[in-house]
Amino acid sequence: MKIAFALVVLTVLAVGGESTTPTPPPGPTTPQPPGPSTPPAPTVNPQRQPPQLPVNPLRPPNQEFVSALDRIRMQPRAGEVSNGMFSSPLADVFTDSAETKMKVSSVMAEYERALVEQAKKWEKELSDLRAQYDAKIVAELPEARRDAVNKFLSMSREKWSESNARDAATRTEFLERMRKAATAAGPIRGTGPGTPSNAGSEWLAEERTKNANLEDQAVQKMRELLAPDEAARFDRRVRVRPAPRPPMPGIGQRPAGPVIPPTPPAQGATTPPAPVQPAVPPPQPPGNKPE
Repeated sequence: MKIAFALVVLTVLAVGGESTTPTPPPGPTTPQPPGPSTPPAPTVNPQRQPPQLPVNPLRPPNQEFVSALDRIRMQPRAGEVSNGMFSSPLADVFTDSAETKMKVSSVMAEYERALVEQAKKWEKELSDLRAQYDAKIVAELPEARRDAVNKFLSMSREKWSESNARDAATRTEFLERMRKAATAAGPIRGTGPGTPSNAGSEWLAEERTKNANLEDQAVQKMRELLAPDEAARFDRRVRVRPAPRPPMPGIGQRPAGPVIPPTPPAQGATTPPAPVQPAVPPPQPPGNKPE
């Protein structure tokens, strides 16, 4: 009997810690709108993302070569010395003889002509050196397209030479126009439309626009030599030319603004009469006073 009572007590103690009330099933959850501190994440459409295509930038200029050119350009010429604040021909220091200075000037002119010939020879040697390395670079490109590469490269070199010659001719013509206009204007020179400086600038802007159009045409002809995939890569390297700026008004002049009509008088108001200018007596000869 005692054993049966002990089993009943143990059963009650074991079950007493558990809840006999059934747990209700979870109900439907209602979505809450996001608060001001938790903005919704933006929806990203992967189809609208532009493709990121790598574009290799041009190599920077060879600074050692540029420095060498600067040294050649800035070095003193034959018969001249330049040190700090002192620059002079040798003849102006060591003689006052006009005959000697004339002979020195003749020798210096001969040196200038020889310098130009040497520069042309050096330019030809540099062009030949570039052609050798152009051929080495073309040999590394796909063999099936090497003929097209050579045509493309040849047209590029030809159009660059034409553009460089046009720019040089434009600079020479501009300086000559400015010289003639300054000579014709005399010592008194004004500013604004029709003056030498403004007319020369307008001509230079027109010539630059013409040259830019010719360069754009050359780029289009080069593109016609390419296959579709090559043309697509070509288009990624073409820079967009900035739009020309509008002409600036002359100094001392303002651009014409909008015409504002006069304000009509209010309803029932009388129009004031026009102001009457005072009569000005005619000029009298000296010594006579008006009565």
